[in-house]
Amino acid sequence: MSPNDKEINDAIMLYEKALVHQQSGEIDNAIKCYKDAISKNPNLWQAQNNLANLALYKGEHGEAMYLYKKALELDSENPIIQNNIGNVLIGQRKFQEAKKWFSKSLKKDPNYVEAISNFGLCLAEENKIDEAETYFRKAIKINPSFSNAYNNLAMILKKKEKFYEAVKEYENAIKFNPNFSDAYCNLAISLMDIGKINEAETNFLQALKVDPNNVHTKISYAGFLKTSGKIDQATKLYQSIISENPDIDAELYRNFAHTKTFSREDQDIRRMELIIKKNNLDKHSKTHLCFALGKAYEDLGQIEKSFNYIKEGNAIVRKTYQYDTNDMKKYFNNIIDIFQPDLIDQFRNSGLGEKNHIFILGMPRSGTSLVEQILSSHTKVCGGGEIKYVEDSITEVGKKRQSTYPESVKTFSSADLAEIGSLYLNKTKQFLGSEEFLTNKLPQNFLYLGIIKLIFPKSKIIHCTRDPLDNCISLYKNYFVGHQGYAYDLEELGAYYNLYKKLMKHWHKLFPDGFFEIHYDNLVKDQKDQTLQLLKFCQLDWEENCLAFHKTKRIVNTASSVQIRKPIYKDSLEIAKKYKDLILPLANILKEN
Repeated sequence: MSPNDKEINDAIMLYEKALVHQQSGEIDNAIKCYKDAISKNPNLWQAQNNLANLALYKGEHGEAMYLYKKALELDSENPIIQNNIGNVLIGQRKFQEAKKWFSKSLKKDPNYVEAISNFGLCLAEENKIDEAETYFRKAIKINPSFSNAYNNLAMILKKKEKFYEAVKEYENAIKFNPNFSDAYCNLAISLMDIGKINEAETNFLQALKVDPNNVHTKISYAGFLKTSGKIDQATKLYQSIISENPDIDAELYRNFAHTKTFSREDQDIRRMELIIKKNNLDKHSKTHLCFALGKAYEDLGQIEKSFNYIKEGNAIVRKTYQYDTNDMKKYFNNIIDIFQPDLIDQFRNSGLGEKNHIFILGMPRSGTSLVEQILSSHTKVCGGGEIKYVEDSITEVGKKRQSTYPESVKTFSSADLAEIGSLYLNKTKQFLGSEEFLTNKLPQNFLYLGIIKLIFPKSKIIHCTRDPLDNCISLYKNYFVGHQGYAYDLEELGAYYNLYKKLMKHWHKLFPDGFFEIHYDNLVKDQKDQTLQLLKFCQLDWEENCLAFHKTKRIVNTASSVQIRKPIYKDSLEIAKKYKDLILPLANILKEN
């Protein structure tokens, strides 16, 4: 039965009232008014569509899809509804399906910028970065004030590590939508990338002012507090988020665990134990809870229980990918076979004259973050963090030769090495301000030490070492966001460590005076003497700030982000002793070295 004129008019009034509630953030009131409008006029597709929008906003993907489909029954060719169905599928990570709906929407309206931008989002999720960028720029060309497209374009530029360009596009998104909470948050994260801590915090706070209940922003801000050294504030915010959202992504529990010291009666341990015992718990959640509980029980001194959780978490991750130690042996041996004295002689005079780059390398968890924090406390040094541009630049030039590292090195000319160096310099110049030196503390740059020496013979290379067992167990008990394929099985970890030592021995033979070696234990035991030697090697004058490195304000996005906010302490020495028989497979393999 069709609605009469009064019901149609009443429905429109309720719909308009719902819009006011929605724009004021009164979501429950908006939902009630939309439902009342639909009861008056079931043919009002706009009310069905907006009701679905609110379900999607609340994360209720199933309900949103049901409501959008109902709206589509009222207007089967409506490009807005088709686009919104695609949005639900993006939330469900069904990108191929989502693209079909965006294509339908664009067939009806080729200039519908939301569908163009959303299609680009799918491409970005499929790692088709350049194609995605084309779609976002197309949307902006059609509608230069479409803030979502600027936000999405900035996301792509950030992925390409064009941080300053990303900042500019996030600012454009905000210019055209001053209440765009996500854009403020994303801008803050990009400002973190370029070390602008104060500006980053300002934008996080603005994002929360615009949308105080945005959980994603709260999580990102807590991460900022943690990595910028405001550990107590981070702990309180994590605690607040968990209390308000007990079913939050378990990764939050892991990050939270590393900001606090657990006590015996700690309710957070009980909460995590209850969650991990759920029968239907997914592997992602279980992994992060295992590492969180491993940290908690280590704090309590219950080492075996801690280790069992860590072992379980590692085992879950290890089942998710392919890794073969024999393949890794071939890779390391290829590097050694290619980098021989004749190759070094061939390129001895091909390097660039740059001398303001400091490379800090070694195994992860060997003290690279600590060394960088000490150096970046010097007024002449900018801490660049883990910069991937050495590998990226080698790969970029290698593609022209249709070859990959290390085989690509055999095809390189002096001009190729110069191009790799120029690419690296162009990409890293965005990090330097008034400082004279830039550090790059990506540990696995030890794989490229030979080519770094050829391209930048005047650069400073610092090799961080640590007791092998301590280094490996510290790796094993920390979850790595970046993939470290060797790190999730004790025997594979030990084998990789031995390969690393073999390669470093080779580099030492090729370049006997080519790098400075600093041992973590020595640095902890005699901080001042080791710091003096470190600064002398880098040709830097002594500055007291380097001893008070824990007070230096900068972003540290590594597993050491909490530890380096404290003065040097000796608790991190001989940590493997407490694990004793639990790590015998690792100890036995390391003895082979």
